[in-house]
Amino acid sequence: MIRRLDRDELLALVDRRLDAVRAYLEWAREHDDEGQSYRLGADPDIPAAAEPAAMFPEQWWGLVVFTCFGAVRGTEVVAPRFQQPQPPPEAEAVLDGIDFPPRSLGGHRTRPGFRGAKRALVSACADHELLHDVLHSRDDFDSRYRRLGEARMPEWGRTTCFDLLLRAGTLGVGGRRYGPEYAYFGDSTGPKAGFRQVFGVELADTASLDWAEALLRAWTEEWDAVAKRVGVAWEKPPLEPCDQENFLCIYHEGR
Repeated sequence: MIRRLDRDELLALVDRRLDAVRAYLEWAREHDDEGQSYRLGADPDIPAAAEPAAMFPEQWWGLVVFTCFGAVRGTEVVAPRFQQPQPPPEAEAVLDGIDFPPRSLGGHRTRPGFRGAKRALVSACADHELLHDVLHSRDDFDSRYRRLGEARMPEWGRTTCFDLLLRAGTLGVGGRRYGPEYAYFGDSTGPKAGFRQVFGVELADTASLDWAEALLRAWTEEWDAVAKRVGVAWEKPPLEPCDQENFLCIYHEGR
């Protein structure tokens, strides 16, 4: 359970980091409009994932395959051979025989490359029963996310698990809609670095991570007060903690 951070503690920290918070909020305002927004709900990968997921008899499995590649093209290439989960040895052999064209990987899946994408799909085949159960449970986002993380499937790290659940929850795959309540700093690098830039605090242990999550929740609840405190005109809805995860990461990468 994430503890609550009261208004006075939040505003006292904002006062100590006034210039840094103002600079970040001004940047965030510029990157939250109709043409471009880093809010998770505006992620174009979410509606894009619905198309390749429909290429499979069961939508949940199509979404899993898409998440292994992060691109419609890569999903199209493997779809004929992976209409359903395959035994891992057979999955490996099939993937080794596929010549993937350009643009077969997208998003975070470009970093581990084709080897990582193939391993992710083989892992998904091996643990397809777990994935099916997680995606069709009645749990909230946090409980699902923890279950996937505890499974430690190869090539299914923090971002891949998060992306799958974000897409599934937004699209209602599995019969329920749900979304993240936290920023999930945990094993992140970019979001934690962005948080350090804004608030000057290193998130190095469980206590500091929980405190940071509580701060973001309090910030959402007191958004107008913080914006007024630092002198930034903000006319749109507050950023949720899950949105902040993305904003802080991109803010760090661009600085």
